[in-house]
Formats: sequence, structure tokens, C-alpha cells
Amino acid sequence: MRMTATASGPVEAGQKIEVKVRLEKTDKTPVRYPDLLLMHTEFIHLLIEEPSLGDYHHEHPKATDTPGEYVFSFTPTKTAPYRIWADLVPSATGVQELPFADLPSKGKAAPVADTESRFSSSSGGYQFELLLAGGNHLPAKTGQARRMNITVNKPDGSPVLTLEPVMNAFAHLVGFYGDYQTVVHLHPTGGDVINQELRGGPSLGFMFFPPKAGFIRMYCQVLIDGKMLFAPFNLNIEP
Repeated sequence: MRMTATASGPVEAGQKIEVKVRLEKTDKTPVRYPDLLLMHTEFIHLLIEEPSLGDYHHEHPKATDTPGEYVFSFTPTKTAPYRIWADLVPSATGVQELPFADLPSKGKAAPVADTESRFSSSSGGYQFELLLAGGNHLPAKTGQARRMNITVNKPDGSPVLTLEPVMNAFAHLVGFYGDYQTVVHLHPTGGDVINQELRGGPSLGFMFFPPKAGFIRMYCQVLIDGKMLFAPFNLNIEP
């Protein structure tokens, strides 16, 4: 599938922007909801990031009256050219696709400045710790499955036991490689959380199968007390 995007204006920090994306098949016919599988409560997940990998957004566009056209809005924190990946699964193949499109900006693209591995993070005052199976001193390697565990604690250090379901999961882990092309989207092991009254935490388990070597920034998205939090981690994947 292919995607193009048009915006209500150039991307500017702090200014809400409306974006329309158009999805087409290779024969240029429009992609409608029946052409897609419902994945984690949505047909289309938009993963939005800028070149320095410092402002991740996860949005779900809504169909307009024009077949194949979907609209959403978001507020960037940087004046930079953002990229939108559409995470979707065609019903015809059952295979995940990630077409992308860029949004123009008056600002210039900045490179990734911080590429040191970082396994501790914070968001909204909560503390997040990432532990690779076998220890963080053993690097993740390309093509080798590795279990990861993320623990969420309150500001006082006590465990969080009130993680709320987000799109039928207690967390979503999205990673962007430094090549600004490769993206991964992981969910906790254990299956979907269908009962919206359930609460999780403090531990979240993931199985990571790095598709390539290089630097990757991963964002752990959780919902606590109705507030969406995004905690970033840095990993360096070896060949």
C-alpha cells in the first residue's frame, strides 16, 4: 500500500495541525476499512516522529467522505519535518505494512543527538526501567529473539498496579531506528486485554526480535489515571 499526506499548514512547534492522509493499493484504488484487519481496536495506527526521534505521537485517523482519505490532528513540540508511518494489515494478505509520508516544515531536520544506551526513563513523574533477559550488559543482537521487561513505579518508588488498557493492551512499545525508516511495534506478552475494567502493572513483558543492527529509540506508551504517558529508551543493536 502507498500513502500520501497533506496538512493544513507547515509543521510549527506548539501549533495544532490537521492532516489528511490518502491510502492507495498498488493499482491506485482507495483503501477502505473493509480492506484492512482490525488490530488492537483500530484499522489504522499512525506512528508520527521527527528526525531527531524526540517527539513521538500515536494517532488514529478517521475516514472522510472521500474513499481512501483519513483525517487526524496533532500538536508537534518541534518545528521540524515530521514523518507519518501507517501501521496496518491488509485483509487480503494478513501481513503488516508500514507505508510512510512526510509533512513539510519551515524548520530543518536535526540529527539524533543522544545515542547512548539508556534503560531508565521517566514520564509524568513515573519511573520506567527496562531490563533485557540475561542483563543489560549483554547487547541485543540482530535476528535473535530477546525478552524484555519494563517495570513502572510511582514517583515514591512504589509499584504501579493501575495500568489501564490502551487499545486492548496494558502498553504499546514503538521503536524508531536511527535510519528514520525502520519501525517496530510491540505489545506485551500474554494476549489482548479485552476487559476494560482490568488493571495491570508494575511489570510488562515483551519479546523483541531486532530486524537489523543500529540505534533504536523505543517509546513505552501506557495509560495511568486517564493520562497517556510515553517513556523513551535507547538501545543499540549489534549485528
